[in-house]
Amino acid sequence: MNDNYYRIYDQLYDTYPDEFLALRLGTFRGSFFANQFYEELREFIREQEYYVGIIRQTIMVYEMDNRFFLRPDAKMFLVTNFNQMIIKPIIIAKNENSLNLKQYSISEIIEKDVKTILRHTFEIKRDKEASGHDIMRAIDQLWGKLESTKLEIWG
Repeated sequence: MNDNYYRIYDQLYDTYPDEFLALRLGTFRGSFFANQFYEELREFIREQEYYVGIIRQTIMVYEMDNRFFLRPDAKMFLVTNFNQMIIKPIIIAKNENSLNLKQYSISEIIEKDVKTILRHTFEIKRDKEASGHDIMRAIDQLWGKLESTKLEIWG
């Protein structure tokens, strides 16, 4: 991987998603969103931030416990795709009262799937840092075994 992109992905991962930071700075209030939707948006973003935090924590603990590290592009790939394709739709479904969780909470589903993906990626890579492509391959190979897949969010 090109060193410049390594650094860029590292920075992007550290600030992902940008709207969390923007919300804290108050840049969404006023001209961009009508004030009547501000509190709803704020809550939506808080929930995303909470679940993205679970992903980050799970990655960090797995890396430390297993001495297996993900490149910044791998972390960004995992957190971005989980947020966009799983977390956001789950939050919306929950808010619309159309979410039917049978066995696990949202937090448990996220943590369990991320651990499963990391474990499988570790089996693929062993001694090397894992890339975004390695994460993608692991997800492809695990598709039917992931708890989030059972929710039929996409696929």
